[in-house]
Amino acid sequence: MDKRLGRYELRQPIGRGAAGTVWEAWDTLLARRVAIKVVRPGDRDAPEIEELLVRFRQEAQVAGRLSHAGVVQVYDYGEAEGEAYIVMEFVDGGTLKAVLDRPERMTLVRAGEIMRGVLLALDTCHRLSVVHRDIKPGNIMLPADGGVKLADFGIARTENSELTLVGTVMGTPPYMSPEQFTARDPVDFHSDIWSCGVLFYEMLTGSRPFAGNTVATIGQAVVNDPFEPPSRRAPGLPTAFDQVLQRALRKVPGERFPSAQAFALAIQSAMPPVDLPVRRTGGRGPGRLVLGGAGAAVLLAAGMGAWLWFGKTTPAPAPAVTPEAPQVHTAAAPALSVVAQVAALPCSTVTVQTAGASGVTSFQGIIGSGAPHDALDAIVAQVSPASVKVAVQMFPWTDLSCRLAELVRANAGDSGVRLSSSGGHATLLTGEEIRLRLNMPAFEGEVRLDDLSSDGQVSHLMEANLGAPPRYQAGRVVGLGRGGDDLVGRVSPPYGTDIVFAIVSSKPLFAVRRPVQEDGDKFINELAAAMAALRQAGGHVAADALLLTTAQR
Repeated sequence: MDKRLGRYELRQPIGRGAAGTVWEAWDTLLARRVAIKVVRPGDRDAPEIEELLVRFRQEAQVAGRLSHAGVVQVYDYGEAEGEAYIVMEFVDGGTLKAVLDRPERMTLVRAGEIMRGVLLALDTCHRLSVVHRDIKPGNIMLPADGGVKLADFGIARTENSELTLVGTVMGTPPYMSPEQFTARDPVDFHSDIWSCGVLFYEMLTGSRPFAGNTVATIGQAVVNDPFEPPSRRAPGLPTAFDQVLQRALRKVPGERFPSAQAFALAIQSAMPPVDLPVRRTGGRGPGRLVLGGAGAAVLLAAGMGAWLWFGKTTPAPAPAVTPEAPQVHTAAAPALSVVAQVAALPCSTVTVQTAGASGVTSFQGIIGSGAPHDALDAIVAQVSPASVKVAVQMFPWTDLSCRLAELVRANAGDSGVRLSSSGGHATLLTGEEIRLRLNMPAFEGEVRLDDLSSDGQVSHLMEANLGAPPRYQAGRVVGLGRGGDDLVGRVSPPYGTDIVFAIVSSKPLFAVRRPVQEDGDKFINELAAAMAALRQAGGHVAADALLLTTAQR
């Protein structure tokens, strides 16, 4: 091959798409092997050519600003002789798609390693306001020497992008989120979390959660239908992954994991102590769809489809897997401060403060067991032991308890609200008093006091004791219970670790009185919606939580 683009010698094609080709090439100046993606506009109208080139330039700019070991590095961009090209790091290895198409089994540990690598790379992208929007096996590179690399930012969106319009659908249909199909609102990082959920489901079971033979039928299933838990499709798979994927694949974007890092930690928390071969790859499992070639990406606007796919199509040897202990990444980059790392913890309400005079760094709040708590321990270890005070309570990790903790933290802010226990011991026994006090925030409001028990039920303590949530003045310290007394009640079954949470709102959150007890999943969904609606209407809301551990006398 005797074709050149500037200083680059094009040697052989390693991937083709409808709009161009990816080449293995040689940089004659720096004497290194590179990959070059070349776009040839061809016979298109001038507006189409301009949009294609603008998108191609944006891909180079977006990928070029992402400095992370898990993202394919971009070196250069150029235009010559009617062609535009991006010069990238050459990844000596295959794609995840090539691995999934083989008959060999993938172990659960390997599936988790790959997925966590993708998510941690995405976490860095999201922190830089970059949404990938086309997560799929063909865009996940697996270097022969190990690791994971995220490729192809051709339809990525940044916070300043003007290329994505309401009514335009972009992505690869089997991996697209509900909001990508409906195109009613701009797509944010929650869409990448959905796509990762579909990808992880496929890695665990060999099939995708939403089936269909056309774009329309896939879209119908994604937007409207539930999916079969992965443990039913892959017998022997731990049911903990059912909870993880139920969270990742929620139809409402805000109900999914609050970050890609939180998703990665949830996967680690669900891992069993013994590795398992979880699936047999290869073939086309239920729900797979081949559109314009494996892994095609679709741009649907005003009825026009433009197919763009770039990636290595020649299978390469599977990367060697060496057993190692799972690692928890507590920050997207070492430069993040302790405060920033704590703020990024999933399944947590933990906050951190440093007293100016004493220099003591204090951690307080509640956090889920397993990987979230381990990540907190790693953060605390960065601070001198002589200047650390930790007042953090740990609760059993469940999808429901983590959603509640994240909802409380999202509405805590700097309002000054504080729920505390004013009596009792670390573990309360049958019949012992439960006494709670609340530091009101800097606004007057109605106070709800609720309890999420270990059986997933929520008890509304104000409704039970007073018949309706009371109102209190701003800045007061109030006892919560009958007649203003801080005696809320006495310990009774069920026993375990409960999350007690107080919600202060400037206006009532619900138009009708809640039942004394109801399903926790239903209530937390409705509570989150009500709090968001109040904020949007200009109201104020604040929240705090603590744990109560009870046992039979």
